[in-house]
Amino acid sequence: MNYLWQESGWPDFTYDTAKIPVETLYQYSQAIGRLSLNLEKTPEDLRVDAVLDLMVKEAVTTSAIVR
Repeated sequence: MNYLWQESGWPDFTYDTAKIPVETLYQYSQAIGRLSLNLEKTPEDLRVDAVLDLMVKEAVTTSAIVR
């Protein structure tokens, strides 16, 4: 098992956006919109905590992506 950063092309990635289903992009866009709306209604201290938690979780998850 290789981590993403262990690949020979790291960090110069290429991808084909045409291979991403439109429905997937739409669902992602909708989810981001709902998240943004919820964050706007959240008190500042909880919002900062939520964003920091998300960033940490994303960093950990990204480092585990395998090919």
